[in-house]
Amino acid sequence: MLLHSWFRGVQFLGSVMMLNPIGSVPLPSSDDVLHDAARDASQRTCLAVLERHIDRPLQSNPSPLNPSPSHPSQPHQSAPIRGGLSTTFETALTAPGITLYRQESQALPGLPHPSDRQNPPLHHPRRGLPASEAFDDRPNRLVKTTLIYELDLSQGAGLDLAGAITIDPSETEAHANAAYDTERDPHVPPRSLEDHWQAIVKAYPDRAFAAINGQFFGATPVRLAFPLKAQGKIISGGYAGAGEYDGEKRMLAINGETATIAPFPEIGQPDNPLFSEIADVIVGLHPCADKGRDRAVGRTFAGVADRDGDGQTETVLILAASHATQIDAILILQRFGAIATVMLDGGGSTQTIALGQTYLASSDRKPRAIPHTIGLLSNAAPIESEAQEPTLRD
Repeated sequence: MLLHSWFRGVQFLGSVMMLNPIGSVPLPSSDDVLHDAARDASQRTCLAVLERHIDRPLQSNPSPLNPSPSHPSQPHQSAPIRGGLSTTFETALTAPGITLYRQESQALPGLPHPSDRQNPPLHHPRRGLPASEAFDDRPNRLVKTTLIYELDLSQGAGLDLAGAITIDPSETEAHANAAYDTERDPHVPPRSLEDHWQAIVKAYPDRAFAAINGQFFGATPVRLAFPLKAQGKIISGGYAGAGEYDGEKRMLAINGETATIAPFPEIGQPDNPLFSEIADVIVGLHPCADKGRDRAVGRTFAGVADRDGDGQTETVLILAASHATQIDAILILQRFGAIATVMLDGGGSTQTIALGQTYLASSDRKPRAIPHTIGLLSNAAPIESEAQEPTLRD
């Protein structure tokens, strides 16, 4: 009953054709046709890169959190990182079970500015969009920063997917129309990244390592777009439901010392994983979903890896980048060993604090307040470390 058939028949690669009577909708303009063609080509390129560079899909453990691979294993092929993002990272911080890697490089001349509205919009033209994915408006920075958090769950590191979230005190009643039969769609007031960090420190004084933005959000008042479950409690079913990004939702699920990224089913109770024994679930988007794929903007992605080769993905990788395309994010995570990835909120929402220091600020002129962060926890009190290079895949 927990997680069975919904892992099968992954259909996020397809598009839906809708037949309409003549005259029921306006005929598309030539600009619309060209935009659709460019978007489709961008999707095909992203999917080809994702498929070609996946080194090893999730293996044959029969548990619900380790589904059979949707395609056969293929040898890894190295490729240059697009957009000038180097694969040379240094260790910025470390603590038992968790390491922060950092890479900084000069922004390329002519780098598209996030507020350049001649580029494709960040929303799907035929669907709604979490309003958090707005255009940034701060002048283009000269330095690109890319960060990778590496957490080893088997070494005691952890994630608090709720991130000491604050729910509007008035939100005490069930929401009968909430997505996926969750009855949870509360108002989640935005607050500064520093406030989020302080809440995580208060909750985990001996383990707090970092706070990073997480869930997409939007609506008025502000609510989370997609589902979130933490420590066995459904925080929100999201306001978007099956009406947005159908077939393109992915979840990061934490079950003990194992983390899995898999398709999220558009179903309700009881078969949705939100109602399973899995304690921690955050839903994002397929890494090739249309969120301005080719735009070098703020990106927050997560990945999972099997570092010890035992068939269990015990390592969580979280990328925060100031300037990256979706393909950049995929390739960097895969160079760190990720075998599956999920896209979280980006643009001006991408920001992170580690050990009280802002390592990546919001790209907005006024730092963006966000309703949700993920707390990254070490196994013990964090300490700084000497700079060194991580081991990347060739």
